[in-house]
Amino acid sequence: MTSIPIDFRETPAVRNPLIRLSRALPQAPPRKVFFVSWILLSLISLLWSIATPIAASPDEPAHAVKAAAVVRGEFLGPLSDFGSYVDVPRYVAWTSSQACYARQPAVSADCIPNVKGDPFTTILTTTTAGQYNPTYYVLIGWPSLVFRDSSGLFAMRFASGILSSLFLALGVMMLSTWRRRAIPLAAYAIALTPMFFFLNGAVNPNTLEISGTLATFVGMLSIVLQPDRSLLVSRAVVVIVAASLAANSRGLSVVWIAVALFAPLVLSSRSELLGLLRTRVVKIAIGVIGLATALALVWIPFAAALSVPSPNAGSVPAPIYPHTGASPLTGFAIMISQLSTQVNEMIGYFGWIDTPAPEGVYAIWFMLMGSLVVGALIVLRGRAAVFALVLGGAFILLPALAQALYIRTGGFIWQGRYTLPLLVMLLVGIGAALSRMHVDLTALPARRLMLVTLVAWAIGQITSFVVVLRRYAVGIDGSYLSFLTDPKWQPPGGLVTVLVLFGLSILTAIVLGVLWVAPSAATARSADPPEPILPRALR
Repeated sequence: MTSIPIDFRETPAVRNPLIRLSRALPQAPPRKVFFVSWILLSLISLLWSIATPIAASPDEPAHAVKAAAVVRGEFLGPLSDFGSYVDVPRYVAWTSSQACYARQPAVSADCIPNVKGDPFTTILTTTTAGQYNPTYYVLIGWPSLVFRDSSGLFAMRFASGILSSLFLALGVMMLSTWRRRAIPLAAYAIALTPMFFFLNGAVNPNTLEISGTLATFVGMLSIVLQPDRSLLVSRAVVVIVAASLAANSRGLSVVWIAVALFAPLVLSSRSELLGLLRTRVVKIAIGVIGLATALALVWIPFAAALSVPSPNAGSVPAPIYPHTGASPLTGFAIMISQLSTQVNEMIGYFGWIDTPAPEGVYAIWFMLMGSLVVGALIVLRGRAAVFALVLGGAFILLPALAQALYIRTGGFIWQGRYTLPLLVMLLVGIGAALSRMHVDLTALPARRLMLVTLVAWAIGQITSFVVVLRRYAVGIDGSYLSFLTDPKWQPPGGLVTVLVLFGLSILTAIVLGVLWVAPSAATARSADPPEPILPRALR
């Protein structure tokens, strides 16, 4: 099909200096896009780490204890009344005692008690993450071996954020090589909600699961939709590494990775799919990812078999969650009925699910996400429509089915952040599908689209950051004046420093997004890729 260029020529009335500057600059090479994106995304996550008090994100104490235990060789521990016994430094074990403000949004973080005794002394404690797959914890727990006080907890957060940002940056880099990248890159930004960055600033395997799944998905889309022999191996390596690590991050991660790997194939014809399967690098990828997936599936029963109960275990009953013992149909119905609440939690529900984002932030994201969905309903057809339908069905049905299977024995436990891997794939997938509709956005409209998207995105990100910081500085009911002039708690470096750096980071993201989104002159003049999508040389 012939492309339909949309060329809004700049008139004297168009005076946007950012767009005029971006049109005069050459297209950034992919390697530069990767490194700059990695640094910027890591900085945003680092600032969230600093702005969030110790133990201020869901289950962070359990994950921090697990990470410190794993890097000391204790992959599993004896079962206790609530979790597993492990030996870790006192300052790590103390995190569960520092969450004095958890589920109490009016309480500021100045209630945090100091660690009693030598912070680096090894003591016995428990973690509810004791049987979790150790992969994530091996990668981020090492700072607890180096630092002898609570700075080790911040260092673990930094390690986690940098690791997840690595995969996010790989996704940006791969999208930057696409010919029609304006809508996919805008969708990519929309997918990175304030809740994701909040989690990316904490010790939580959820972030590796989300970023690894997204990198896998973008890698598969790049291989299928934007074939390039010179990039096939590098894209396949990204898919192999991201899928292997993400599959071993959490219990349901294998399911999300299956969606990331197979959903993009809906966009391939039979001949294109067979051509891919004949390539050596694809065969290697299938073998490695298959092995990593097998290890992930084996870990759960293996861990359960090796976890020996402590003699004192069982004296205290385990917590009972709502609807425990209910039928699977009840669990499924609850999930479907709470879909809008779950989406709100994916956008931003901070702390221990006790601090919602402002209503305006939800409005911004529903507007941005709604624009993609409405565009998909109006424009998509054929394979692209089926692809979007598969992603939408997975987003709605898979979490509901998982909770339905679990509710009888474990009760209703689902939180919106558990569905974030599916949300990011749905949004970026719709953006990719829209890019196949053979409507080219030339430099000016492409950059205007990105500018509008990123300005709205920035308003939501900054507003969420300020609200969360205020919540811990003076409590959710504290005034903004007292927040700035008389905070009860301040992050390392001080409130003003952290706020200014965060604002500058978000502003930089806007500038770079606008600079990178439009195709170079040579790319804009190139013809559509040949059919089939996979060139004969790659079969």
